[in-house]
Amino acid sequence: MSWSFFIDESGQDQRHSPYEVLAGIAVEDRKVWPLIRDLSDAQQHIFGMRLFEA
Repeated sequence: MSWSFFIDESGQDQRHSPYEVLAGIAVEDRKVWPLIRDLSDAQQHIFGMRLFEA
C-alpha cells in the first residue's frame, strides 16, 4: 500500500494577507482516482463548470 500526499498554501502574497494557510491531505493510492472524480463532479455542481475549463 502506498499513499499520496497533497499540500497547498494560500494567502502568501507578502502584502495584504495577514495570514497564511497551509493544508495537506494524505490519500491511499487506490482512492486517489475516485477522489479526483468526486472533486471534478463537485466543481461542475458548484461552479457550473470544471475549473480546467475556466
